Amino acid sequence: TLVFFVAVTSNMSLYIHHHRKTKKSIVDEGGTAAEEQWDYDINQLLHATWILYSFSIGLPSVVYFVFRLMGVGNNGGNGGLGLVELVCLYGYSLVPYLPAVFLCIVPASWLQWLFLAVATTFSGMLVLRNLAGPILESGGDGVGGGG
Repeated sequence: TLVFFVAVTSNMSLYIHHHRKTKKSIVDEGGTAAEEQWDYDINQLLHATWILYSFSIGLPSVVYFVFRLMGVGNNGGNGGLGLVELVCLYGYSLVPYLPAVFLCIVPASWLQWLFLAVATTFSGMLVLRNLAGPILESGGDGVGGGG
């Protein structure tokens, strides 16, 4: 869902930028106003797919293997952090981007960056809140001793 939403809103934003840019009449050699043609970019969908899937599958896989190496979440039973739980967590952490991507249609780049920064903050807080417990429970049991 987010992949298509990102691709659609990205093309909408490009169209708005194009429309605002070409509002100023371009006069060709014959003295008549010429209008540049706008075309959608299907590559937006491919880029969004690659970025979002690498984030929602690749990053949890890396975190899972790092946690296994450090002994985080290996207390057995239901307290462990499995790969499926991490993938689900990272998938749910993308939810704040839905309204942010929609708001990024606004043709002001500083507002777009602000919306994405707020979404990133909420997303990071969700991930940290859910990973902090297992990390703190492992305490000094992992590599590096401590404690």
